[in-house]
Amino acid sequence: MTSRAFVVGLLACVLLLTGIGPAASDPPRSVSSYYLARADPRLCPSPFCGGIWVRLVNREKTTCGDGAARSECYAAMADLRPMRNTEEARARLAELIGEGRALARGNLVRGLVPGFPELDVLVVSEVWTASSSRVRPRGAFYRLRDNGVRCITTPCFSTHAAVLNTGRHDDVSDVDLTRTGAPRKEQLGARTRGLLTGAGLISSGRVLRAGKGRTFIATQFYARARG
Repeated sequence: MTSRAFVVGLLACVLLLTGIGPAASDPPRSVSSYYLARADPRLCPSPFCGGIWVRLVNREKTTCGDGAARSECYAAMADLRPMRNTEEARARLAELIGEGRALARGNLVRGLVPGFPELDVLVVSEVWTASSSRVRPRGAFYRLRDNGVRCITTPCFSTHAAVLNTGRHDDVSDVDLTRTGAPRKEQLGARTRGLLTGAGLISSGRVLRAGKGRTFIATQFYARARG
């Protein structure tokens, strides 16, 4: 019995020193309220038209400013002032959001358009811009981050993959960005400046089990914009 207890204790020490073990899940606030948008093509007087249609990723319904759940919500504009970057940078990021080339983290707020209290505004705190590849995202949207696990054997589940706008999460042993169509240099930068040392990456795709490992197969990836 004493020998068995010693072995169990020794194994626990090895796991602690090498970082092997379950990673803590992302708090809900870090993976919630991420939107995709598209420009409003309707021709009618602004601000009732010409804004953006927004939807929460990974969700069938989005709660609009009036409290109703719909497939999309109309917003008169995206307000990026909370990001505190230059007006020129905010304009460019707002353009990418309208083109569907960026994810916006924020909230739909009603009553911010002077004279039009019935309209929503998407108040944005973060923008995540797509890679230079024009491939459309497919699959679920995840936030991928290094979880600090370091192993002496493979597979090593060192990347935490949290499904945006849900409570679901997993740890994966590899991330494959090759199918995104982005240049190799851009993929490398996404790994080193985003996944390993930065705020992480947001990526669309799926988790594929292969043998004892789990690989995240990405179809598009997004890096956090400064602001």
